[in-house]
Amino acid sequence: MPISSKYLFVVSMDVNPDKEALFNEVYDTEHIPNLLKVPGVRAVTRMAGEPFVVSIGGEEKKVAHEGARYSAMYEIDSPDVLISPEWAKAVEDGRWPVRAASSSLPASPSEGVDRVSAVLQAQRTCSQSGLK
Repeated sequence: MPISSKYLFVVSMDVNPDKEALFNEVYDTEHIPNLLKVPGVRAVTRMAGEPFVVSIGGEEKKVAHEGARYSAMYEIDSPDVLISPEWAKAVEDGRWPVRAASSSLPASPSEGVDRVSAVLQAQRTCSQSGLK
C-alpha cells in the first residue's frame, strides 16, 4: 500500500461483540465516507487483526493477535486536519454520535467500544543514503 501523504493517523479499537456488525456497517458506510470529504484526508484503510504463523530462523511460529481488533489508517496532509472544523463536523455526522431509538445502536463512539488508541506518525523515506 503506497502512502501518498506525509502523515498517517492510526486509530485502533476493540468493540463489544454484540455491537460489532453495526459498528462495521456505520464505520464503512457513514464514518469513512464522511471523513474522506474532509480537506487534507487523502485515504482511509481499515484492517482487522487476526492470529498468524510466520517463519523465523527456519521454524514456524504461531502468533496470537493480542492488540485491538480493528484499526483505521488515515492518510492526512497535516496534523491540523485533525482539528479542522470539517473534521470536527465529519466525526459527528451520521448515526454513530446520535442516541438512536434502537437499543442496539451505541449512543456514542465510546459506548460499545472497549479500548481505543491513536497515534500520528510522520512519513520518512528510506534511500541508499538512509532515512530522510
